Amino acid sequence: MLLDEHDVPRAYLNVCRHLPIPLDAGSGQFLVRGELQCATHGARYRLRDGLCVSGPCRGAMLPALPLEIRGDRVFVVDTGAS
Repeated sequence: MLLDEHDVPRAYLNVCRHLPIPLDAGSGQFLVRGELQCATHGARYRLRDGLCVSGPCRGAMLPALPLEIRGDRVFVVDTGAS
C-alpha cells in the first residue's frame, strides 16, 4: 500500500505489465521520483492510477487492489477472485 500525490491510499499487484516479474525484482525498492518503477527494465507507473508512462509497456495499467479504510487502518480487500 502507498499514498498517491494527494495522500489517497493505493495498492497495485506487484507484477510489471511488460514481463510477469515483480516490479522490485526482490529488492523491496519500488519508488523512484514519485513513481513506481520496474527495477528490471525501468518502466515507470503513476501512483494515482498505475498507468505506465514510460517504458516498453507504456499505456498499460497495473492491476489495482481494492482497499477498505477502517478508522486509521487500510486493508486490502479479499474479493475471493483468483
